[in-house]
Amino acid sequence: MSKLLRNNEAFAQITVSDNGAGIPENHMHSVFERFYKVDDRVLGSGIGLHLTKVLVELHNGEITLESVEGKGTKFIVLFPYKQKEIQIVEQYPTMKSLVGRQENMMILDVDNETETDANLQTNKPLVLLVEDNIDVRVYIKSILMDSYEIIEAQNGQIGLMKAMKFVPELIISDVQMDVMDGFELCKKIKDNLSTSHIPVILLTAYSLDEQRAIGFESGADAYIPKPFNEQLLKIRVRKLIENREKIKDYFQKNLTFGERKESVGEIDKSFITKFRKLIEERLIDTDLNVDEIGKSLGLSRVQLYRKIKSLTNYAPNELVRIIRLKASEQLLINSEKSISEIAYDTGFSSPSYFTKCFKEYFNESPTDYIKRTRVN
Repeated sequence: MSKLLRNNEAFAQITVSDNGAGIPENHMHSVFERFYKVDDRVLGSGIGLHLTKVLVELHNGEITLESVEGKGTKFIVLFPYKQKEIQIVEQYPTMKSLVGRQENMMILDVDNETETDANLQTNKPLVLLVEDNIDVRVYIKSILMDSYEIIEAQNGQIGLMKAMKFVPELIISDVQMDVMDGFELCKKIKDNLSTSHIPVILLTAYSLDEQRAIGFESGADAYIPKPFNEQLLKIRVRKLIENREKIKDYFQKNLTFGERKESVGEIDKSFITKFRKLIEERLIDTDLNVDEIGKSLGLSRVQLYRKIKSLTNYAPNELVRIIRLKASEQLLINSEKSISEIAYDTGFSSPSYFTKCFKEYFNESPTDYIKRTRVN
């Protein structure tokens, strides 16, 4: 690093150079553009220099380059010694969320296990970002982090483990990755009972129709080619999560699929049907608990909670109680049984607890409900 004086202003000058192939003159004006690559055959995302330029300019600096083909390239970064207050202008909308939150962006080692249920307690929807290129992860996170809680994985294998552990609202995955690519990850997500409901967006540089066909065949909900438009990514994420909310609303009212327009996978349909039938078959069993239900369905207690919560917005115990209450409603209408008999027949521990739950859910007592609905 050296000191440079220009127009009576002092600058710190940082120079980085190499003796590589150099950059052709007709490409030099474009290398700082997002996703720009001089040679598509060379590994890389084409986003690193763009992010570097944005970060330098956010600190009131400038970056330039000099290059000669066959001799190498030199990048020159200037930072003023006297810093002004950093202003986030509309020129860099994706970087607004980074300033003042650098500590979040510095934790980029996705192999660590610092992500826990405790530090993911947030009202924001949880999004899993699976991408092996650290620059692209930083960029996508900068776009979404104001509206979503982001957890990261550097390949499909780690992504699958985190998907099963945290059960996010949505997954964004690159296609070309080592260890496990995006196609395989998506298929495993959609084939696994605990994660089959999670929408998956695939990001890829592939433009061929057959590659897109592979993506959709693996179960992808959306396919966005690189380079992608920020607004398009935001809209796709928002719409897919909104669609999940419609499914939750439906279950809250119906607890069955029936005829519906929203997209629901066969695995999820089968899961809810099995869950409901299991409760109905053991309706009278007051000892039925979440652990037993999970074991019967092949899920751990945590996986069952997250699956049910994601599909219905209810906790499993709440959903069990609602199924019992709906069964009791039918008995109140269609049988001559007493309230006490119905309470025990639908698995409630006592008539008083049954009455309390019934009134909370139906906004009237079982006695009033009988008076209103039973035909004398």
